[in-house]
Amino acid sequence: MKKILTILILFSFTAQAKYKVASVYDGDTVKLYDKKLEEPFNHISLRMLGIDTPELKRYKCSLEGIRGLSAKTRLMNLLENNKYYIEYVKWDKYGGRVLGHIHIGTTTAAKILIKEGYGIRYYGGKKTHDWCEE
Repeated sequence: MKKILTILILFSFTAQAKYKVASVYDGDTVKLYDKKLEEPFNHISLRMLGIDTPELKRYKCSLEGIRGLSAKTRLMNLLENNKYYIEYVKWDKYGGRVLGHIHIGTTTAAKILIKEGYGIRYYGGKKTHDWCEE
């Protein structure tokens, strides 16, 4: 019950909040921050929809770790050098983060990363791409 109440409170806050990216966790997840809200509601994770990038922390081989760091660095550069806005779509199935889009101009960060080879299209389900292949 406590988790459901927390999720409902967070949902009402995020619907009105104007979060900015505080940090980039990896190539497809960012940490958002809104200074107008109180702890713990001022920090939330956003997983970008439509993309999967190599793992940065739990990689299967060194090549995946290197590719994961490259994807994270590219996303950081995109956000530092462009105006963007966040679109929240829904909570993930565990309720711990928001799923959504980071819009840059007329496209999204996910589409840019995929086009540049930092990630692949992903819409949920089992991940089958092998980032360790050359």
